[in-house]
Amino acid sequence: MLLLVIFIGLGTAAIIYIAVGKPIQYLPFKSDSLTSLVPDWNATRYNKKGWNGWRFKSGTAVFRVLWEVPSEPEHSYKDLIATLNSYTYKFDVPIFDGGHYVLKRYHKGFKVVVVFKYKEKVYWVDLTTNSTLKKYKQVVDTFLLNLKVEGKPISSKAREAILTIDRQIPITFIQTGKQIMIVVIGIYAFLVLGMIIGFKYFGTCPAVLDAIVCSPMSTLQTKTTFKNQYTTCCVCLKADTISVYTRKKLVFEIPLSELQQNSDFLKKGRFSYDKYYVTINDFHRWKPYLPPPAG
Repeated sequence: MLLLVIFIGLGTAAIIYIAVGKPIQYLPFKSDSLTSLVPDWNATRYNKKGWNGWRFKSGTAVFRVLWEVPSEPEHSYKDLIATLNSYTYKFDVPIFDGGHYVLKRYHKGFKVVVVFKYKEKVYWVDLTTNSTLKKYKQVVDTFLLNLKVEGKPISSKAREAILTIDRQIPITFIQTGKQIMIVVIGIYAFLVLGMIIGFKYFGTCPAVLDAIVCSPMSTLQTKTTFKNQYTTCCVCLKADTISVYTRKKLVFEIPLSELQQNSDFLKKGRFSYDKYYVTINDFHRWKPYLPPPAG
């Protein structure tokens, strides 16, 4: 049972490692007066409510690059900034003629929005994901760090402001793939340790004065309506009975006479009783005290 849990844990960790470790591929992007890098996801044009641009979608995230030419640029920009007040983390980033970078929790993941101005245009860049992986936030950062508008890149001051945002966001909000793997490994290590302690506790023998031989850490299978339950137990051979204990408490006793003709018991130390199935650990220690199996 413990080996099965370890095997499942290793398999799960491998799947998670592949999922979180897979890098996002990027493609060159050019549209309107913009050039940059965007994720290699499914791309569609966007044209709603005066906003134009592109929408890039993967299985776990949506990334958008939008722009508009408002009739009153300054008024429109201030209105947009006012809609960002509910975001948890807010940063002023000097992208061209002014920019704001905000983040908040979104379902199981997060949302990033960046709003900035360039001359008469207002730009809106956002990413929404159900994941907490940092690589999705890096989609926004990669776009901004490689951004050029009319051939002009962002300033070194804006670049520095973008790169310092990660240090101001707690690990509980966004994690790297390595950090998630450490958490997963820690959870499974704790689970395995708990199972080892639990098996040791359930399989420990009580002080049985009249026992001829006892086998701790044996296996007890209990049949239920929907599934079989497994735990460790202690099995003791007495003069006329076999006693089975878990947590040092008696579960059941079976007369030895019922098993003396049972070849599976005499050869391999396995027997069933009512809803229970027992496999005796270190059964070779019992054989000197039992009749030889028939045949």
